Amino acid sequence: MACIELSKDATGRQIPLDAKHVYTRHGKALDVIGFCLMETGGGAREWTVWTKVAKYRAEDVLAERPDSWEHLLGDLRAISKAPCGICVYMNPENVGIDTEDSIANCMVCPIYDAGDENCRSCDRAFARSIIRRIEALRGEGK
Repeated sequence: MACIELSKDATGRQIPLDAKHVYTRHGKALDVIGFCLMETGGGAREWTVWTKVAKYRAEDVLAERPDSWEHLLGDLRAISKAPCGICVYMNPENVGIDTEDSIANCMVCPIYDAGDENCRSCDRAFARSIIRRIEALRGEGK
């Protein structure tokens, strides 16, 4: 049985074959239609990503949106306008949020800590995330 290596993006990160979007190096989202493993000659193969706009080599796109100062500022602006900005930031897709019950909403949050009634862990996780993003944009840290 032959093994087929899955598609990898420009950074070497695997692109899930059920991805709905890929991104250009400048952060523009591209709607994915599908993937194709194509023969390139000499037995070599390469993954191609078909989007609504064009066809791209998988190694020329990104699986995740690249961060930028503009994206960071946009996230912070969205947070400043939301009823619970940290919740919007930490769970941007509102995964599992389908109720007005704030405790139920907290329970589906990726950083939920049942032992922290005052959301101090939320505040710290939010601050650590912003610090990591700023350090990465400045070229510091990992």
